[in-house]
Amino acid sequence: MQILKRVDLGLATEFEDGILRLKNMRELISYFAPSSGDNSKRHNVDVFESSRFLLEVAQLQSELVEASVLKNATGAYALEYKWIQHAFYHFVQGNKTALDSEDRYRMDYLCRKYPKPTNIYQIISEGHMQDFFGAWCAAEEHDGEDVFDPDEDWGILFDVP
Repeated sequence: MQILKRVDLGLATEFEDGILRLKNMRELISYFAPSSGDNSKRHNVDVFESSRFLLEVAQLQSELVEASVLKNATGAYALEYKWIQHAFYHFVQGNKTALDSEDRYRMDYLCRKYPKPTNIYQIISEGHMQDFFGAWCAAEEHDGEDVFDPDEDWGILFDVP
């Protein structure tokens, strides 16, 4: 949010408020969902538009980091484990709680293939996208049901291969 605050304080405040509302809804869903379901209008946040915007900001930031490293850094670019572990361990109040082995595999691959910081779009491969979306597919066919189908629109949030 710090970056967004530098660009547009009002927009950053709006995003922060929306994120807090969504977080509160996530915390409360186990209380109201069994009896009243999930009415997506309750949170009053356009999740897709907000997500798309934040992904574009992340892409811009990754391009700026990549350009700065290429321009200003000399020597080795080794990524330190203490920083990348945040991508595959879950931390709760500063304590390591669980390892996501799939995320660790991806980070190991990225560190080997891209020894320098690289912008987000450049590290997304078609195979990676298939693996990612495949993990979210329904285990079996659901004819006529409204279930998530990643093949329907891979680019719903970000322009991916």
